[in-house]
Amino acid sequence: MLTYSAQASSLAKPTEKPWMLLLLCFIWLWPGILGHDPWKPDEPFVLAVAQGMLDSGNWLLPMLNGAPYLENPPLYYWLAAGCIKLFSPWLLPAHDAARLATPLLMSLSLLLAGMAAGT
Repeated sequence: MLTYSAQASSLAKPTEKPWMLLLLCFIWLWPGILGHDPWKPDEPFVLAVAQGMLDSGNWLLPMLNGAPYLENPPLYYWLAAGCIKLFSPWLLPAHDAARLATPLLMSLSLLLAGMAAGT
């Protein structure tokens, strides 16, 4: 028989470790990002558009070989171009630096999802 007891013990302290989740996300996201040539068919296009933004200074309209390239919204290209500008000449090759936009956006998405869930 289940009954309520006024002397019920208090709940156990939660053992949540948000830093562990963040560490697992980084372990999951980062290894496939750096250290290889462009594999996917879209990667050379992203690199060319981002490099074109840096070379021409035209950040509003993504261009590929002088023609507008409107297959994707420009936010990813802006982030890729920013990563190339920050990391490319001295730390990473341009194609690796452009790929850093992906884990940046994924980490931001996971952070916002966690905040929305109330954790």
